[in-house]
This record gives sequence, structure tokens and C-alpha cells, in this order.
Amino acid sequence: MTERLKTSFPAPAAWLKNTVLSAKTFSGRGQIGIFSHLDVVPAKEDEWSITLPFSPLVKGGALFGRGSIDDKCAAIIAIHAADAIKKLSIPFNSELLLYMGGDEECGMTDLAEFVKNERMPDISLVPDNEFPVCLGEKGIAVLELECKNEFEYIKNISGGSVHNVSLGEITAELPCGTFTGRGVSTHAAMPEGSVNAGLALCDKLLEMDNIPDSDKKILLTMKNIQKSPYGEFFGIDCSDSRFGKLTCVNGVVKTQGGKLAITLDIRYGTEISFSEIKEKISASLPDFTLKVLTDKPPFVLPENDLGRRFEEIYKDVTGKTAKAYYSGGGTYARMLKNAYGVGTSTKAPDFSLPEGHGSEHQPDECISVDGLTEAAEIITHMLIVADKNY
Repeated sequence: MTERLKTSFPAPAAWLKNTVLSAKTFSGRGQIGIFSHLDVVPAKEDEWSITLPFSPLVKGGALFGRGSIDDKCAAIIAIHAADAIKKLSIPFNSELLLYMGGDEECGMTDLAEFVKNERMPDISLVPDNEFPVCLGEKGIAVLELECKNEFEYIKNISGGSVHNVSLGEITAELPCGTFTGRGVSTHAAMPEGSVNAGLALCDKLLEMDNIPDSDKKILLTMKNIQKSPYGEFFGIDCSDSRFGKLTCVNGVVKTQGGKLAITLDIRYGTEISFSEIKEKISASLPDFTLKVLTDKPPFVLPENDLGRRFEEIYKDVTGKTAKAYYSGGGTYARMLKNAYGVGTSTKAPDFSLPEGHGSEHQPDECISVDGLTEAAEIITHMLIVADKNY
């Protein structure tokens, strides 16, 4: 049975804002890392109802603010865990690395530079997922599709700013006026419940008599792409025995030189190849060119006893039984060796919010304070067990 650690949880440190840090503590032949990131996805102030996105607020037992889940609280957990081990004089025979990055959301160039120039930890925890423990992540491909033909009547279409958030708002500029479509955004890795804003816009524009058929043909293709976040239009919809459904999410729409351009965030398992995905998309869109912006293949950790021990720690602390899993998210874990994704909270906030609010990458992003504190306790135990794994 895991012994419960009784320590106070420190308040978030103001000096973490806009800072990228790497610190080491303790000593030993082995090295264990905790990897978090301080960068966040964009936030529109007018969509937030509880507080402004960068004015943190504790209300109803929840901490509100952009990055509260993804992923600033993970940095605070890392500091707490190191502090708890030191203050409680727990034997620890490894060097502990606390890494707090600044480019996780936009390509992980920070970690690529770290891996190239620094020692990679022997075991790492990445608190940017769910409990009890993640043993692998889907491949992530980001594509840009550009129509070969220019719009005749439509002057501009613009929506979204990052590929890994499903499109929540979009605007079209026409000679006769400006039109807007709104939807429900989610993280691209978890598109259940999302509604692409382009669907509402396309429906409006396709009903207009003054838009020529050539423009409507492009709009109809755009609508078909946006109908589902699982890639049915391209014939790439499938389910993987480890990772579940392939996801295919549109996050950005824009015009470039009068031509429609659409980004796709595609997350896939080990039972379909990226080349097959690319071939099917190209075959479905003869009037579009396809550019691969990035492709990060899936990874699966080798089987070992550490994952089982992490399951036990989660059960001992929370009283809940849960199994290790595979994720659709893209975290630092995919660029490290022996890296285990874990959570930043053990429970959802007990707070009523509108649909499309409260989760990572959404307005009113928030985390349960009690769940955060419990997560810090679990991760502290995980570090102790990882240290004994040598």
C-alpha cells in the first residue's frame, strides 16, 4: 500500500510567466525528468465568461486561466514533487531534471534542441495527459490543402489560428457583406462534441444566389471536409486496436492569393501508414494540392513493470482502479526515451459551464484544485518508484 504524503501545495510562482526553465536537483548515476510546458494556445477574451484568460482566478474549487490544464500546472507539480521529496527526507538516488518548455504547442523545437545538446533522462514523466499512465501516442500529421482554382466572387475566408484546435469561428468577406459561422471547439486530439464553424458558414453561402457555381463547388468541398472529425470524406476513417479512432480535424481556413487553404490535424495509430493516408486524401481532392507541414509517427513504450506500478500508485492514492492507456495527444513524451504521460488532475472541476468551455484549448479552461493537489501527490510517488527502478 502506498504511504500517503502529507505536504502543503505551493502557490503558482509569478516568475514562471513567459519563462523557459531547466533545473536539476539531487544527484546520482541515473537521471529522471519531469517535462512540462509553459506555452499555451491562443485565447479570445470575449469568449471567456468567468475571468480573462490570463487573469487566473480560483472559484468554486477550480482554478481558471489559459494553461491551467495545458500545461502550466504541470510545472508547479514538478516543483512541488521535488520539494516534497527534499523536505520529507525521502531517499532519492537519481538526478532529477525539471524541464519547463516554451514551444510544445507549435512544434516542440525547444525539446528538439534540448535532446540534441543535453543528456536525455533515463526515465521521464510528462504531466500533459491523463492518469493513470499513457504508454504511447498516436502519430500526428499536419497537412495543408490548397485549392488549385481561385475564388471568383468571395474575397476572403479566414478562421482559426492553430492546427490543433478545431475551428470555432470563421468569417467570409464578400462584395455584398461579411458573414460569420460559429461552432464548438475542442482539442484536435479529442474532437468528440466539436462542431466545425465552417459548416454554418458554408450553409449560409451555398444558399446565396449571387455566388457563382465555381465558388460553390469549392465551398461544398470545404463543407464535406469539415462534416466529420474522423476523415470519412477521404476514406481514411478507421479504428486502431490500441489507439481507437483516427481523427482528422480542421483547425485553420484561409485564402492565399484568392485560393482556399485548409489545414488538417490527423492523428493515427500503428495499423495505418501515413503514406496510405496521404494517398487517399490526394485521390479524394484532385482540385487541391497537398503539402505536409509535419509528420510525427506513433510510438509505443516497450512493456515493463513500471507502468503497472504507476497504476497501483494511482489506485492507492485515489481509491479508483484504472488501466494504462494509449493516447491521441501529442506531448513531449514522443521525443524522449522511456517517457510516461500522466495527468495534472484526478477529477473534473465541480463547476457548471456552457458547452465547449472548461477543458484544455477551450474558453474558461479550468482545473480542480483538489484534483491538482492529488495529482502532485501521485506524481511524487511515481518519482520515488522510478528512482527505485534502477
